[in-house]
Amino acid sequence: MSSLENTCTFLPGTKKTHRSYVWAYASSQFSDVAAVVYDLSPSRAGEHARNFLNDWKSKLVCDDFGGYKASFELGVTEIGCMAHARRKFFKLHATNKSTLA
Repeated sequence: MSSLENTCTFLPGTKKTHRSYVWAYASSQFSDVAAVVYDLSPSRAGEHARNFLNDWKSKLVCDDFGGYKASFELGVTEIGCMAHARRKFFKLHATNKSTLA
């Protein structure tokens, strides 16, 4: 799952824009169906993802955004994003010259 900030105009003909977020939900490579579903929401609050996923309980690949935490407490299994983990190790190495990182 991923979210992307977006600015869009909800009312054609008006110049007023609003910040919104597009959530992307993708099936895994092991799924029988290859699919991506996009969901537009007015904020990045985790409640939008929980409402969309409803009673779904499986494994969720995501970043460390706090809005996902409630889903983990409800039975969703957190799978950390390797790109985000790599950045933390790189920062550890760059800051402390850690050979472990």
